[in-house]
Amino acid sequence: MPPRGALCLSSSRPQTRFQCGAPSPARQRDVRRRLPSRPAAPAQPASRRRSLPPQLAALNRTCLSTTELVVRAAVEDDPRHLRHAAMTDPATAAALPVERIWELCDEMEASYDATTVRHLGNLGVGAGWSCWEIGAGGGSIARWLAGRAGHVLATDVDPRLLTGLPASAEAVRHDVRAEPLPDRTFDLIHARLVLIHFPERDELVAKLAGALAPGGWLVLEEIEPRGQTVLTAPDAASAAVFGSVQGRILDVLERAGSDVEWAGRLPEVLAGARLHEVGSARVTTRWQGGGPEIRLLAANSVELAEQLTADGVLPEELALFRRVLADPRFTVSS
Repeated sequence: MPPRGALCLSSSRPQTRFQCGAPSPARQRDVRRRLPSRPAAPAQPASRRRSLPPQLAALNRTCLSTTELVVRAAVEDDPRHLRHAAMTDPATAAALPVERIWELCDEMEASYDATTVRHLGNLGVGAGWSCWEIGAGGGSIARWLAGRAGHVLATDVDPRLLTGLPASAEAVRHDVRAEPLPDRTFDLIHARLVLIHFPERDELVAKLAGALAPGGWLVLEEIEPRGQTVLTAPDAASAAVFGSVQGRILDVLERAGSDVEWAGRLPEVLAGARLHEVGSARVTTRWQGGGPEIRLLAANSVELAEQLTADGVLPEELALFRRVLADPRFTVSS
C-alpha cells in the first residue's frame, strides 16, 4: 500500500511563540551532530581575574533562575514551572504582564487543539500506530496521540516545554530543516503551523513523505491569514486600523520567509510528493474581541513591535489595534 497524504485545516490563525533562554532538560535526547570541542582557553593569571560588577552578577542571577525553573519542570514533570520560567525571563517579562504570559501559554494550545483533535481522530489513530509530531511546542497534541497510539515521537528545535509526556511518547530535539529524518517510518506525521515559515517548504513536504510507512498519513495544518474578514466593528476607524496593522504584520512575516498563501497550494504540493488520497479542509470560525483566540493577534503585535515600528507603524496605531482586539463589539473571521 503506498503512502497517503491528508491535508487538514487551512485556517487564518497566526502562530505566536515566546522564548525564555535555557538549555533543554538533560533527559531529552539531542539528535544533533556533536561538534568537535574547542580547545580550552589558557588560564588567566590570578592578577587578571576579577569579579563581575554587581549589576552584571544580578543579571546572571536572573538568567540562572529561569534555567533552574525549566530544569525543575523536567524533574518534577510539572509544566507550571515553565510558565514561571517565562515570567522570570527578562525579555518576556518586558513585553507581557504576568497574567498574559500565563494565559498565552494556555491560549496558544487551546485555540487550535479542538480542530486538530477532531481531524486526527477521524483518521482512526489507534493502538500500534507510530506517530511523529513535528514542532510539538507544549506537547498537547503529542499527549493526545500518546493516549491512543503505540508510540509518539515529539520533536521541536526547542523541546523545553515537552515535559510530563506519557511513557509511550518521546521528546527529542530535532531540526526538520537541517537534520536527517528519524531512522524509522511512521503511520502518521503531523505538523501544525511549521512548514509555512520555511522557504524550502515544498522540499520539506517531499522529505516528510519519504518517512511514511505504507498506508501512512501526512497531516499538515497551515494558515491563510490574508483571508481574514472583519465581521463587526464599533466604527469604521476600528475596522481600518485592524486591516492596516494586521496587513503590516503579515508583510513582516513574509519578509522573514513565510508564505501566507502557501496553504492554498498544499493539495498540489502533496500530490507532487506522490501521495495519494490527497484532500483539504478549510476551517473558518468567528473570533470575538477579548476572546482567547483573538488575543493571539495582539500578542503578535507585541512580539513584532520593533519590526512594525521600523516598518512605519506608529505606536498609537499599535495601541489602537490592541484596544480594538479587546473590544467585544469587534469580530473577525478566523
